[in-house]
Amino acid sequence: MKFYGCPLWPDRHCEFFRWVNEHTDMEENQLKLLEKDTVICELEVELKNRDGKIKKLQSKKAKLEEDLKHMKNEVSEMRIEI
Repeated sequence: MKFYGCPLWPDRHCEFFRWVNEHTDMEENQLKLLEKDTVICELEVELKNRDGKIKKLQSKKAKLEEDLKHMKNEVSEMRIEI
């Protein structure tokens, strides 16, 4: 396995040693925080997309309601003519 050691070894007696894949508590917490930030960003993008879809659907609904109102008026006018 790969490891980090003191760059001054063997000239100076230094006992620094750490495995390359070993993380400190702080590094673990930073990784967890990064993962949480990533999830938050993904959810924000999803929310923004959903809000956009809702606005489009509301606009489409308003147009359809307006079309329905016009059709009802036309039907009423046709009934009066008949």
